[in-house]
Amino acid sequence: IASDAVAAHPTAMYSPSKVAAEQPCGSAEIVRRLWRLLVYMALAVIEFAAIGPSSQFIILTFFAAAHGGGDCELTPSSAPCRAASSDAALYIGVSSGICSSIGAVTALWLGSVTDRLGR
Repeated sequence: IASDAVAAHPTAMYSPSKVAAEQPCGSAEIVRRLWRLLVYMALAVIEFAAIGPSSQFIILTFFAAAHGGGDCELTPSSAPCRAASSDAALYIGVSSGICSSIGAVTALWLGSVTDRLGR
């Protein structure tokens, strides 16, 4: 009977004093509570703004070293950079596939663990 009352009226499980204690807070309070997250987000934006546009050329120049070298930002159509492009695509594809496979197996395993232990 008690579960029917809770299902019929979801706020019935909260005591009036608990609901009254949760007052809306201003933007200063939100910043005070989330400052670590905001700093992390700002650093992530700065990282992608500074390195993001050049990351493709950095990766290609790294792989081009195995094919004779060269700066792929200056000469992107050179033979070492074209070979580096195919190498990078291969390694990124393989690592992405491995990551997805490990994620699927881990999700199945964690699902069975939580079912066994209870939620």
